[in-house]
Amino acid sequence: MRMTDGLWLSAVVVLSVVMVWTAPPLPTPLDERVALLPDPVATVDGHAIARDDLRADVRALEQTGVLRADADEVSWRRAAATQLEARIDRLLVQTAAGEQSVAKAEAVAQQELLREIKKFGSEAALDGHLQRHGETRATHLQQLAARKCLDQLVDLKGATQVSDEALRERYDRHPGWPMAFEQAKAGMARALQRARHFEQGRMLLGQLRAAARIVRQPPFDRPPGGKPLTGMMAAQEAEEDLD
Repeated sequence: MRMTDGLWLSAVVVLSVVMVWTAPPLPTPLDERVALLPDPVATVDGHAIARDDLRADVRALEQTGVLRADADEVSWRRAAATQLEARIDRLLVQTAAGEQSVAKAEAVAQQELLREIKKFGSEAALDGHLQRHGETRATHLQQLAARKCLDQLVDLKGATQVSDEALRERYDRHPGWPMAFEQAKAGMARALQRARHFEQGRMLLGQLRAAARIVRQPPFDRPPGGKPLTGMMAAQEAEEDLD
């Protein structure tokens, strides 16, 4: 049965709309740079880190303004290499923790993200805060889940104990606190436990890195700009407070 001219035109219009709607975003100059990289960009004990995974990380940097599309070669390579190191860290932690612990950590991270949205008042407000720190909600959630997973591994080694003597020494080293030692002790203990727990996580991650067989493909097989690279722990610091 022959299609009439009107039906044929309608079909062409619908097909064109679908094609426009489903078309992927146009590649940016950074995408074009990523396309020139080897695939995979690295392996960790035989587990591959795909070029597409790194592309998503680089797009997040561009989206938040951390990395400009016209960045010079050293800046671009350092940014991409640092994202790769963060991928390596997460893979090491997830492999060491196992599937059940990873699933638990992701669930805890989701709950923490919901609490953060409530704290900031809206998703848009949180997104704005994260963007000012070079993160998207997706990358932030990845970081939260990886940190929670690492925390679980540290907890397997036992809880961090803080003695009254250590707290008293810490208190005496900081004169001028607006509260007596007995009032400040609980907050000091929480802060010190967080700091020690964080440091245990950093040490454990270093041990995992040292024991793993990590193969980085060029240009990531040597640090650009002559500076060492770091992964997911680089921008994090243990909190300290007295509440």
